Amino acid sequence: MTKLVRYAVILLSFSFSFGILTAAPDSLFKDKDIIVKNLGTQVNSPGNDYGPTITANGKTLYFTSDRKGGIGGHDFWSTMQNEDSTWTPAVDAGSSINLPSVDQGVSSLAADGQTIYFSGCNRPDGMGMCDIYEADLNGTEWTNIRNLGPVVNTEYWEAQPAISADGKTLYFVSNRPGGLGGTDIWYTTKDANDNWTEPKDLPAPINSPNDEVSPFIAADGVTLYFASNRSGGLGGYDFYTSEKTDNGWAQPANLGAPINSESDDEFITVPASGDIIYFSSDRNGGLGKLDVWEAFIKPKPKTVLLVEGRVYDIRTNENLSGHVVYVDSTGDTIANMHSNKATGEYSFVLNIPGGNFKIYCDEPNHIPRNHVIASADETGAVSTCAQGYPDGTPAATSFNL
Repeated sequence: MTKLVRYAVILLSFSFSFGILTAAPDSLFKDKDIIVKNLGTQVNSPGNDYGPTITANGKTLYFTSDRKGGIGGHDFWSTMQNEDSTWTPAVDAGSSINLPSVDQGVSSLAADGQTIYFSGCNRPDGMGMCDIYEADLNGTEWTNIRNLGPVVNTEYWEAQPAISADGKTLYFVSNRPGGLGGTDIWYTTKDANDNWTEPKDLPAPINSPNDEVSPFIAADGVTLYFASNRSGGLGGYDFYTSEKTDNGWAQPANLGAPINSESDDEFITVPASGDIIYFSSDRNGGLGKLDVWEAFIKPKPKTVLLVEGRVYDIRTNENLSGHVVYVDSTGDTIANMHSNKATGEYSFVLNIPGGNFKIYCDEPNHIPRNHVIASADETGAVSTCAQGYPDGTPAATSFNL
C-alpha cells in the first residue's frame, strides 16, 4: 500500500507527498496476471490513436491521433483519469504545439510533467524528415518549443523519444548510419553543463539486424521496454524488455501474450507505480486502426519514490510558479524545477534514498523557505520535520497517512 504524507508551510507554502511505488517487472508476465482492455471511445477514434505517454502519477495521458477536429495531420491529444479510473474525453493539445499541415509523432513526458520530448516531422526548423523537440508546460500551454539541434538530430529520421525519470538520458529511434538494423534505438546523455552529448547506438542484444522501435525507460532507470520485428515474435512488432546490469543489457525477453498479439504492438508507457501498461496496437477488437490499450499487471516490484507537491499562497490559496530544489544528504541536487503556474504542482521520481532531504522553495513575491525532512523508508513511513518562521511561529503541518 502506498503511504502519502503532506506538509505545508504558511505564507509561501509548498506541500509535498511521498509515495512508495513499484517501478517495473523484472520477470516475464504471466497470462493469468494480465487483463488487457481498450481505453474506449473517450480516448480512441475510428482513426489512428497511438504513442501514449503517461505522467509519473498516472493521472494524465498524452497520445498522437489523426482523428477529425485536430489542427494538423497527426496532433497531440490528452485525457485525464477520473477517480473511477475512467478517462475524460480527449482534447487537442492546442495550437502552441500542434501546427497546421504538420504531423506530430510520438512523445515522452518528463517525470515532472512539465517537459515533453516529441518527434516533429517537416516542421519549419527541422533538420531531417523528423526531428526530436523539447517543450515546456507553461500553465496549460506548451511553450518554448525547440529543436534539440545537430548533436541529436541529423538529416536522417530521428523519432520516438523516451526520457529517463532523472532527465539525464534520452533514448530515441533513428535510421542514421552506424546502426545494426533498419531502425535502431540510440541514446544520448547530458553532460555537466546540461547539454546533450553525441548519441550512441545501443548494442546487441537490444538492437538487431531487424527494426527496433518505440523505446520506454521505466522509472527505475534500468528497465527498458521496446518493440521489435525480430524473429521469434507473435506478430509483426512485439514488445520486449531488458534490464541494464553492471555487465550491460540483459538478453531481451518477449512480454508474451496477451500483451503481444498477432498484430503490430508498439509504443509502450508505464507510470511510476508499474502496475499498469498503456500501449498501441492494431489488434482485433479495437475501435479504429491503431488504438490505445491498457494491461493490468502484477509485477515483481522495484521500489521508487514518487514525490509530488504544490506551491501556493496559503492566505489566498493561489497557485504559484515557485522554484523548488531538493538536495540529498550528500549535498547533491536531485531535483531542480519550477512548479506549474496554473496548478502549483510539481513532481519527480527517484530511487529510494537514504538520509535526509533539504527542500528549498522560493518565489519572487514571497519569503523563501527551506526545510529538512527525513526520507521515506522502504515501508513507506515518513518522519516529520519541524521548521518554524523567523518570528518563531511553528510551521503548520498536515498529515494524511
